[in-house]
Amino acid sequence: MSHSSNLEVLLIDPCFGELGAANFTIPLSVGLIGSYLKKQIPEIHVTVLKKSTEILPFLDNKKPDVLGICNYLWNTNLANRLSRYAREINPKTYIVFGGPEINQKPVDKKNFFQKYSHADMLIEGEGELAFIQLIKIYLEEGRDSKKVRLRINELGNCFYINEQHQFVSGPQFPRVKHLDGVPSPYTTGLFDHFLEDDNYQPLIQTNRGCPYKCTFCDEGSDYYNRINYRSVDYVKKELDYIAERVHPSVGMQISDSNWGM
Repeated sequence: MSHSSNLEVLLIDPCFGELGAANFTIPLSVGLIGSYLKKQIPEIHVTVLKKSTEILPFLDNKKPDVLGICNYLWNTNLANRLSRYAREINPKTYIVFGGPEINQKPVDKKNFFQKYSHADMLIEGEGELAFIQLIKIYLEEGRDSKKVRLRINELGNCFYINEQHQFVSGPQFPRVKHLDGVPSPYTTGLFDHFLEDDNYQPLIQTNRGCPYKCTFCDEGSDYYNRINYRSVDYVKKELDYIAERVHPSVGMQISDSNWGM
């Protein structure tokens, strides 16, 4: 892959840096994307961060080539500001947004355009397959964001906002059926710096998807209707890895979509 060895990728699920009443949750979503990216292109430099007090110095010092951001309701404004700051200090930073807040049917389109028109690409739905394909094409096109957009028909789950404030979208990729194919960011060491800090609480996921249609839930759409599982061995290895490095008082969270089944 052309010039991939010096590619600096920063993946963030940002929160403010001050300690609150509860522990920070380890950013599993971007960690899985990072571990899959390292599996596909091992020579790429991948860093995963969460606290803004750590993200800002990294942006200043490293000026990453690619900034991938997981966007939720509770961090959308912070994520937006950090991405714009990254662009201010390095105009060539390739900015990619994903997460539940990113979709092509926003309630307030005007607000959506204001927030994300500066992004080079947006990813809707699962991000692992989409992000790796995006990075491959980004490298093939010599890191030229305009040329990448010309290949939107090859970019599954991706879309962007053009100058006329219209969505230009690629095809929909199938979801990841065999979740074991995405390496664990725990057992691969990508999360070691989080596990060393007792202010972070581990987060795991044993399956994805839910057959129900709850309107309040991000996974109530047909896209997430089928449940895909991780193997017992995959989950056991994660739990063993975490248990060897985290004090029991830290606790743990599980992000499975439905506990009623």
